[in-house]
Amino acid sequence: MDRAIIEASGLFDRCWYRTAYGAMLGPDEDPLAHFLETGADRDCRPNPLFDVGHYRHQAAALRAGDNPLLHYIVTGSGLSLNPNRVFDSVWYRKHGPFDAQSSPQTLLGHFLHVGRYCGLRPNAFYDDGYYRSAYPDVAAAGCDPLYHFEMWGEAEGRHPAEGIAPASLKALADAEGITSDAGTPIAQLVARRPGTSFAELAAAATETQTRRLDRMRASDGAGRSAILIIAHALGGGVRRFIDERLAVLLQDRDVLVLAAAPGGFVLQYRTAARTLDLFIPAVQTRRLHDVVKSIAPCAAEIHHTYGFKDLKSLIESLDIPIDLYLHDYFLVSPQPHLVGPDSRFVGDDLELHHAALERAAIVPGPVTVRSWQRSQRWLFDRAREVIAPANDVRRRIRTIYPELEISVIPHERDCLPEAGRGRTPHVRAPRPGRPMTVALLGYLQKHKGLEVARSVFDLARRRGLDLTFVIIGSCDDGHELGPNVRVTGRYADRDLEHILVAEAPDLVWYPAQCPETWSYTLTAALRLNLPVLCSDIGAFTERLAGVAHGRTFPWDAAPVAWLTCMVDQLRGIASDPGGPAADRDPAPC
Repeated sequence: MDRAIIEASGLFDRCWYRTAYGAMLGPDEDPLAHFLETGADRDCRPNPLFDVGHYRHQAAALRAGDNPLLHYIVTGSGLSLNPNRVFDSVWYRKHGPFDAQSSPQTLLGHFLHVGRYCGLRPNAFYDDGYYRSAYPDVAAAGCDPLYHFEMWGEAEGRHPAEGIAPASLKALADAEGITSDAGTPIAQLVARRPGTSFAELAAAATETQTRRLDRMRASDGAGRSAILIIAHALGGGVRRFIDERLAVLLQDRDVLVLAAAPGGFVLQYRTAARTLDLFIPAVQTRRLHDVVKSIAPCAAEIHHTYGFKDLKSLIESLDIPIDLYLHDYFLVSPQPHLVGPDSRFVGDDLELHHAALERAAIVPGPVTVRSWQRSQRWLFDRAREVIAPANDVRRRIRTIYPELEISVIPHERDCLPEAGRGRTPHVRAPRPGRPMTVALLGYLQKHKGLEVARSVFDLARRRGLDLTFVIIGSCDDGHELGPNVRVTGRYADRDLEHILVAEAPDLVWYPAQCPETWSYTLTAALRLNLPVLCSDIGAFTERLAGVAHGRTFPWDAAPVAWLTCMVDQLRGIASDPGGPAADRDPAPC
């Protein structure tokens, strides 16, 4: 009888169960029989979305020996118990187009077989259709999208739906008193506020956090002026630079970090002792202005304007000096990396290649390069100081605005080439039978050289070269890179140098297809005195000036030329692996 009920529910996925727990099954053992006899007791999932362990904690009436899935089918779904941490049964019952009381299906069963294909959401924050389209690697891996989000996606910082960003979810969780120790924001918001919409949570959170901000400033911020920092909420090098700026500014200032995020604005108020996150929906721009003006910042630093539709009115209402930091080329091009639809550098003359930049623009709606530059020019005119991290950035901006004064201040002071001269590179001694290893660092995307790298990987494999590649970080389409490539996965910035020492690559390769403005990962390689091979574009050329174990190569070279240069450099390393870097022949490829 129990077996028949489970079979009829559509909640037991034999294929998935065998794939997930095949090592536990006998050669001819029936997956459902295994689940009923021993699998449920070992918290094996009958399908990707039913978490046995999580369900067991909710079902107070579940007795020892009772099967959790059977209990859910017969009783739990009707009681709106959640089948996993991110499925909000109260929400699904409220928004489902069926009579849950008379339907023979469970809530999870309806979502699995009907709801997800009709656009129904399992909670207020996650959109199955959006997640599928935004992250094709999930579908390519054959993974259920909601299962992927529950297990890995939210922790990786992936967006659950259009208009909802991890930063805004963190702010909502903070308003509810949820810390990262309590679990991921969506899982905790589902548990604490079941059935509540994102808009309702955002409105309540804004009120709560505004009151907390007033109390926090009254107790912690007395006598300290504040600096306003404006940026995007996308992370990356901009976020790292801001974190490093915060360490300096917080010594004698409070800091308000304002970022545009999908669906609204994220504000983080920092004092020397405490941090408070706020999320203000996009429709409440007046509330945003009121909150910022109430803090009365004495100055502002603008690090990025992506996502802001009317930043000018906010800055003019504050009437404070601003410093403008250039992290990419977003203020002179609607495509911030200066690449076209093929993710390759269009060329130095932006006017000549305006059509390619416009087709690859990251801003919504039709836009021309000229109109974009006119809309952003006020920032250059308004800025007290314009700061670039490299001379190459300064040169490209002054090609457009030759009269503009731009200060060149490197993002980091202790990573200039001179800091590594004379040190022994961290390379392994050559040994017969051990392949040479080439590392690529960070998030490898097309504009970072993914397609060039893929061709080089394939060419090295077809030629039978004793050469392996390791992507220390992540990349798009990592499952298609070939057997001679290994991907380590995402890392924390603070861990990169330790990972590099452990991996001990013979060469670090940067095949960028766009002009880099700095590159923090290059800093890690230079600090360890690792041999590097970089595209001759952007800041790479000036950063490698005087570094004898660093080479640059034409960014648009064919894959066979890249591989030839790489093999030549590796042969030089193998012939003199332990010699001081300063004594090496720095001849170009």
